[in-house]
Amino acid sequence: MAGVNIVFTFFRQVAAMTARTPAKAMAYRPTFSAEMPVDLRRDASVEAAMRACIDLPVLVRTHGGRMVVAAGALAFATTKSAADAARAAWKHSLAGYEMAAGCIALGRDHPDLQPATAALLGDLAQSHRDAVNMILEYPERAGRLLTAVEAGEVGTTYDALMTFMYEDYVPCLTALETAIKRAVQERRSEGERAADAARKRAQDARGQIGSIARTVRLISLNARVEAARAGEAGHAFAVIASEIRALSERTETASTELEASIDAILDHVQRH
Repeated sequence: MAGVNIVFTFFRQVAAMTARTPAKAMAYRPTFSAEMPVDLRRDASVEAAMRACIDLPVLVRTHGGRMVVAAGALAFATTKSAADAARAAWKHSLAGYEMAAGCIALGRDHPDLQPATAALLGDLAQSHRDAVNMILEYPERAGRLLTAVEAGEVGTTYDALMTFMYEDYVPCLTALETAIKRAVQERRSEGERAADAARKRAQDARGQIGSIARTVRLISLNARVEAARAGEAGHAFAVIASEIRALSERTETASTELEASIDAILDHVQRH
């Protein structure tokens, strides 16, 4: 009960301030966003989506906490406008919670998530099913608190919710947050290893192309020498030798451009 008394003392103070400033209470509108972060959306870059993915458990926890605060504000609202503001905050917090929880729970089945992030969350949802179930269960438990507030019976319901949060919900959410961070880091490491391997293969291919170009250039040089020895009879052969030399130069130029293009592509893939 001590926890209930401390929290509700705070709500009483807030309610008293609200009663003294009814105009502000009437003008209250939730200012925090309940929408999916832009960096998680389907058209976001992989790197941006992975960074935003790490913050999802924090969003869940934050919106869940706001729901409890809104219920407490409703419990001690002394005016209709203050009560309406508390209900609006509850509704908005629930929308934000469901958005963040849906990203985690749906994973691959989420229609708007960035694909690589959706796949990562889908795998984690399978391996951390208990945490996902608790995330999905929380709104129902918090809803019981709101119902109790409306009925004027708060203490027991609040204690039950806090027990659930501290003993089960928060530890599972923390473990999920750690798992997401680890999975994102592993994915980055895999991407870096794949990029390094691809760059090495490109460098090897460029080396082979360069070797072929040098061999062709040497053949062209030998052909020009033999054409010169043949005099007028070797004129046609000299023309062919000149074409072979031009081909060798174009091959070397293309090899250099190919390596630069591959490096640019790999750098882009790593960033996105």
